[in-house]
Amino acid sequence: MPHMRTFMTIVDVVKYLQNNPSVKSLHAYVHGAGDPITSDRLEHRNLADLLIRSVTPEIVGRLLDALRLPALRTLEISFYGSWPIAGIRSIAAPYEASLRSLKMWGNVPVQSEEILALAHDMPHLTLLWAYSGTQDLVNRDINRLMMTREIANQR
Repeated sequence: MPHMRTFMTIVDVVKYLQNNPSVKSLHAYVHGAGDPITSDRLEHRNLADLLIRSVTPEIVGRLLDALRLPALRTLEISFYGSWPIAGIRSIAAPYEASLRSLKMWGNVPVQSEEILALAHDMPHLTLLWAYSGTQDLVNRDINRLMMTREIANQR
């Protein structure tokens, strides 16, 4: 069960993780960016599951830029506003080797083909889910999604 916490700023999240090195799962509501992070990225070796909810994708991106999470296996991001797939790809890329589940809630202006491309670029993912406005783009196991694509290509 993830620790559920509400933080006012990104700095508050970083301080919380600094002071709690054994936390393995965190569900963080982040309200604002706050002061810029002036130190090096915080490496947290135990955090495996991170769910971030925020007002804007920029806050989510800035938080992930402030952290180095070598054990991260599950990343779920939720935000208001629009975030292009290139932005999602750039925040997920550092975790490509360890990340198994990536879920995105918000206005992700992508087409199904872009999700397939992301799945192809991140072969270790076993779950990829994107919600764009009112359109559920992908809500399935990637292996099944890739099989469906292969079957469609053979026709």
